[in-house]
Amino acid sequence: MKPSTIIVAATLASPALAKGFWGFGSSDSQSNSGSASAAIYNKWHETELERWLSEHKIPYPKPADRRDLQKIVSENWEAANRAATSTAAEASATAASNWNYIQERIGSIIGLGQKKSQQAGNRAYENVQAGKDTTYEQAKAAKDYAYEQGQKAKDQAYENARYATDTVYEEAQKVKHRAQEGAQYVKDGATERAYAAGDAAKENAQYVKDGAQGKKQKAEHYGKEKAQYAKDRSKEEL
Repeated sequence: MKPSTIIVAATLASPALAKGFWGFGSSDSQSNSGSASAAIYNKWHETELERWLSEHKIPYPKPADRRDLQKIVSENWEAANRAATSTAAEASATAASNWNYIQERIGSIIGLGQKKSQQAGNRAYENVQAGKDTTYEQAKAAKDYAYEQGQKAKDQAYENARYATDTVYEEAQKVKHRAQEGAQYVKDGATERAYAAGDAAKENAQYVKDGAQGKKQKAEHYGKEKAQYAKDRSKEEL
């Protein structure tokens, strides 16, 4: 058996190794991720809340205000995260089960081939010892043939096992990629909203600053006019 096949099989057969290999964190990290994500959907617009509910096939009343939509998202957020984690765990368990079945089949086929080879050799030896017409060359040919058949059965079993292992690995990779794409989608959405919030805050600050600057200029101008008016009045009274 090839070393690469053994390593892949060991990884698939161990839920703990499979979890690290496919990029899923521990339950603690998932819990922390849920808390951080909650702060994200609290800032979502109504259309974003509705889109998330639609993508996860969660019913919601129509029409509904933002508070109701946010409440439904909050109630289903952890369940959606657990479903994604459960899908990866099920893929890992299925891979381990398939590998155990493959190992059992390999052992059974190899054992059967070896048994048939041994039986054919024994029969050839018994025929020669009993003084039958079978010549030594015929007995050797029969034994070699039996050995070749056993070797073919062993090689076929190995190819079947390798094919099954590759298939399980490909399916596991698909699950991993889907999970990574989902996580990247959430991350990108959060980043865009953070930038938008920052830009809005800057615009508000500039608006306030410009307003204050305008009021200051008006006040200075009004003060100058009052001072000039008082000065002119003083001259007239003199």
